[in-house]
Amino acid sequence: MKIQLETKDIIIFESSLYRTTSTLIDTENTLFLVDPNYLPLELEFIQQKVKERRGSKKLVLLITHADYDHIIGVNAFDYDALITTETFLTKRDIEKALYDLEAFEQSFYIHRDFELSYPVPTNLIKKNNQEFLFNSISVHGFLAPGHTIDSGFFIIKPLNILIAGDYLIDIEIPMIDDNLKDYKNTLDLFENLIENEDFSLVISGHGDYAKSKETVLKRIALDKEYLKLLEENVYQKQPFDLEFLKNFPNPIEMKAIHLRNVKNLVR
Repeated sequence: MKIQLETKDIIIFESSLYRTTSTLIDTENTLFLVDPNYLPLELEFIQQKVKERRGSKKLVLLITHADYDHIIGVNAFDYDALITTETFLTKRDIEKALYDLEAFEQSFYIHRDFELSYPVPTNLIKKNNQEFLFNSISVHGFLAPGHTIDSGFFIIKPLNILIAGDYLIDIEIPMIDDNLKDYKNTLDLFENLIENEDFSLVISGHGDYAKSKETVLKRIALDKEYLKLLEENVYQKQPFDLEFLKNFPNPIEMKAIHLRNVKNLVR
């Protein structure tokens, strides 16, 4: 499995599928594991890294949302706590989330040595900037609807790491499975945080992590440009310039995502 970054404090894993990331943050008393994924051998690799670093430390899972690629590996780990959004339980279509899990498994004839199920959180994010304390480490949770209704993100202090979930991605256009207005509001929230705080790392759910404020603000600007073109396409019936999709490395797939966004906006 590819490792994007490995230091004494953090490992960023990258799956072969969709360049999906999973992040392990190593602190004095607690390990934090974000969205463990994906394929069986990749999860075994992550398990080994967790085992090497865990010792007597607690393991806390941070789950950004209930898309199958972000929850598929939860049951592979013996964790002490799981933090996600309240809407993960109250507003997400759990039956569909479980169907998507099973559909992925059956599509590729995958066999695992653990049972797939919908994760059961121990701690819920109910408001923005909600704090969860683990000795000297504080996890700040935020609600981030737009991509999905249950999306959230995390800031880990004092390391100043921003875990963005499926936002601020450098390799794909915004994917709107929930609500365009909420997506725009979430981007505004990110933009305000990025402009006013200095993060050591910004880690998205797919693609490359970022270290500079300028890099992340460019991603936000490109996302906003796409959303403007999408609105003009759907609501003003203006043709969508497919050349825009060449800003991303997989324009054929980006066209499919765009058409799905259009369908979601007119439903």
